[in-house]
Amino acid sequence: RRLRAAGHTLVFTEHRLERALPLADRLVFLGEALWTGPPREAARAAPELDPLLPPVARLGLRRGWSPLPLTVEEARPHLEAEGPRMSPEAIPEEDHDLRHRSGPDGGILLEAEGLAFRYESTRVLEGVDLTLRPGDAVALLGANGAGKSTLLKLLVGLLAPEEGRVRLLGRDLAGLRLAETARDIALVPQNPARLLFSESVAEEVAFTRRAHGLARGEPEEDLLRQLGLADLAAADPKDLSTGERQRTALAAMLAAEPRVLLLDEPTRGLDASHRDRLVTLLDEHRRRGGAVLLATHDAELAARATRRAVLLDSGRIAAKGPVGEVMLEHPSTAAQTLRLFGEPAALTVEAAERLLQGASEPGTTP
Repeated sequence: RRLRAAGHTLVFTEHRLERALPLADRLVFLGEALWTGPPREAARAAPELDPLLPPVARLGLRRGWSPLPLTVEEARPHLEAEGPRMSPEAIPEEDHDLRHRSGPDGGILLEAEGLAFRYESTRVLEGVDLTLRPGDAVALLGANGAGKSTLLKLLVGLLAPEEGRVRLLGRDLAGLRLAETARDIALVPQNPARLLFSESVAEEVAFTRRAHGLARGEPEEDLLRQLGLADLAAADPKDLSTGERQRTALAAMLAAEPRVLLLDEPTRGLDASHRDRLVTLLDEHRRRGGAVLLATHDAELAARATRRAVLLDSGRIAAKGPVGEVMLEHPSTAAQTLRLFGEPAALTVEAAERLLQGASEPGTTP
């Protein structure tokens, strides 16, 4: 914004258009067809662009709002003009009785108590408690430097806590080697290149399967297909884009079939279609009895892929609970439709549209 105000011309590429589109005078979209023009016109003209649009713009297209909003502020007058909304209680909730495999100690897969850590003289974490059970999907939110990445490293055993302890499937992590825990817990870090050393994408996955004595063949092919890597199976990971390396690292970790999956900013470099694949894969992992802890600044991902949230602030837990409620308490972390409606049920475009559609249908009570 400052560069533009100073008269500079800017050309940039971006997958997360909720941040970028309001700044743009012109949009160029490279897909099956080339679309170019003012953002609002391109958004209406290019169906392929729909998954990339800011959530409020996607909602606006479905509701016929004009002019098409690109920000929450632009969407507010349209929402007010819609009139009554359906009660959030009328939206059916997902069935949480997943009947998963249960772990020891009352079904707890991972438990952290009183974790504290410092880098030299700087205290990074203080008194952090966290529990993950089968079927959990938890967003780890917070500003840069809040301690999210450090917490993930403590949970997987890459760092040892100064205070507190971590139990994995009832076992104290302090007494275990990384090789002993790799089948049960996996971390995909922000920099996926640290995990990749094989000469091909397929070999990264095959190596993990071999190392853990798991069956080869079809499971590897399924994993590559799920993550959109089948066409890149023979490619050298060093030659891949950031998003492709991110997906390759995730495939290599998932190949061990861990119960607990820790992800640090997993949507770096991912476009909309691969973000959708990631959400589907995480949901399947959760339904099979696994647990997911997702450290992210991507509010839309957290809204779609998680049910609970933990907010870190300066190394301490500042809030925890249902993801919609935590986001509303801390609007800087919130998804667009959540900020627009001010309602925990409006986590996604689909949920927001149900709130509006339901009020206009006969026999519903606003």
